[in-house]
Amino acid sequence: MTHSPDDAPFNRYDGTLFHAGPVPGPTVPEHDAGGDLHYDVDQILNAAQKSLIASSGLLAFHTFGDSGTDHVAKHNGNPNTRQSVADAITAECAALAGTPERPAFCYHLGDLIYPDGNRHKYEDEFYKPFEHYPNAIVAVPGNHDYYGDHLESYRLNFMQPVLEHKPHVRPRMNLPYYHWTLDTPVATIIGLATTSDYVSQSQQDWFDSEMKAASRDKALIVATHYPPYCADGSNNRGVRHSIARAISAATRTPDLVISGHSHNYQRIEGPYPVLVVGTGGVSADPVSRSVANDGARLMASSGDSFGAVTLTVNKNTRTIEGRFATASWHATDLLAPGQSPSAPVLPHGQAPNAAGTPVLDQFSYPWNV
Repeated sequence: MTHSPDDAPFNRYDGTLFHAGPVPGPTVPEHDAGGDLHYDVDQILNAAQKSLIASSGLLAFHTFGDSGTDHVAKHNGNPNTRQSVADAITAECAALAGTPERPAFCYHLGDLIYPDGNRHKYEDEFYKPFEHYPNAIVAVPGNHDYYGDHLESYRLNFMQPVLEHKPHVRPRMNLPYYHWTLDTPVATIIGLATTSDYVSQSQQDWFDSEMKAASRDKALIVATHYPPYCADGSNNRGVRHSIARAISAATRTPDLVISGHSHNYQRIEGPYPVLVVGTGGVSADPVSRSVANDGARLMASSGDSFGAVTLTVNKNTRTIEGRFATASWHATDLLAPGQSPSAPVLPHGQAPNAAGTPVLDQFSYPWNV
């Protein structure tokens, strides 16, 4: 791994080359699921970012999923919607430069490529749209990443043996496996590989052990492509039961679960808070505004907005604070926090974020209480 200067961005794309990312290369070897599946966030931060996190006790990052766009069949909408999301998170990084509130990386929640995994689609559907986003983008795979090449192209772009910075392009990532744990100074983020509503026994055993081992002096976040709760018809019992089993094994509940898959924004409260952020550029799906199972309740939603969530883990207040900012202007069915499904919807955009993008939902959850 090469080391970055104090202020060097992770992404080195500068327009010099035709490709914003590495050209397709040979398949990397299958990783060993039995090895160490932890990844230290310091690998993707420069010295200035590390110093800000250490001095402030804050870690901010972007998250969303479902940004792949099939240019032929338009299964997943228009490439312009994805580009608007990429531009919005890039602008927020610029607006918050030099502050601890500036997002330090992006956690993608799967379905990077549509309609199926293909190494030759990554330039148009991933590297080029995010060519100006300065931070690293880490990910868990989704079902469309699995379709086609059974995660071969995902492995090529996210599971390299080493992280190698090269001039002029965004480097391929060196994540340890399809499911993996991100270690940070203030949060543990356990990423599940849910390419369907199924968690294998081996992944479940690993998940149980990671939940048990997670530091109780840090926030605990679980990332999964398939959401355990959803208000648009998806009833993912497999993922929900997997998280319930891990909670039972660890005698601890996640402080937040982040997910994608459904092409909309939802914030749900039940046994634990859940975000559904499948808003990376998709053909948006409506939200029914009702959630069955375990008394979970929909707190806020938008079925026609593209955008990203910015999360800030605050060690001083022991909270996870967040906001969903839309890169589009069509929030016609937003449900406000605490409103019942029959309550009036909010007007377009409650308030802008630092980059001037309308914020449609804001929230704060305590961690490890």
